[in-house]
Amino acid sequence: MKTIYLFVLFISLIFGLTGCKEVKKTSSPPGINVMIQDLSCEEVLERIHKELRRQNLSFEWVEKDRGILKVGPTVTNPLPADLFIRMEEKIHLEIKCLAPFSTRIALQVEIKGLAADNRWTEIKEADKLNAYGKRFLDRLLVN
Repeated sequence: MKTIYLFVLFISLIFGLTGCKEVKKTSSPPGINVMIQDLSCEEVLERIHKELRRQNLSFEWVEKDRGILKVGPTVTNPLPADLFIRMEEKIHLEIKCLAPFSTRIALQVEIKGLAADNRWTEIKEADKLNAYGKRFLDRLLVN
């Protein structure tokens, strides 16, 4: 039942973001924040830990007492719109317990793309960084 709440919360966030109208063509700063409610912070941390292990992703606690977790680097496939062959992702998560059943996850992502000429290019566009961050959260939280 709690998994359903997590899934509904995540889908609501996505639909809520798609309903926003952009008035001016400016990039938002890269980074994603997600709130998870109806699960204890310990359960959220346990599920994230379990999913990282299940997907065989390398991770380390940078500052466990502050909830700062580093994932990667991980080599992944590019998003469909990208012309790169492979992507390298480094993810920084800050997991903060706000209340007994309220957890905030802040995500920052660093991405490099491997081009056909075997050269790595760092991605700096906020929209692309956020798209890769969203894909990572989808893999991490929806299961």
